[in-house]
Amino acid sequence: MKNMRITIRDRKHISVKVSWLFLVLVAVAVYVLASPASDARRKARPAMDSYRKAHPACEVCGKGNSLLKPLEVAHIKPVEVFADLASDTNNMMMMCFGCHRYLQHVGGNTKRYTVNLREWLAARQTARNP
Repeated sequence: MKNMRITIRDRKHISVKVSWLFLVLVAVAVYVLASPASDARRKARPAMDSYRKAHPACEVCGKGNSLLKPLEVAHIKPVEVFADLASDTNNMMMMCFGCHRYLQHVGGNTKRYTVNLREWLAARQTARNP
């Protein structure tokens, strides 16, 4: 077995890599925690918890909470755009994971959303079951 020693040059190189990675992680954490959307979500947590207790099933497909498709409190108007509506229960809707991704986050686009989602879903339901 060879004698494995780390030279001073190697130590500096490793130190620079670790320092750079640490700075990137800190910058990302500061950006995420300081964004208005995350602050609004943090303040809206009690309202979201009470909405979750009042609505035990997906409002789109009617499925209950499961391990593979957990229920999520979805904001009809995205918090990234409308931070002031984060605590408004009229802006919340209980959806399973699949419905939430399908209806609101196609392509991760927060600028594409349905303002009158409840009315759209009701019209869609009556069109299917006349």
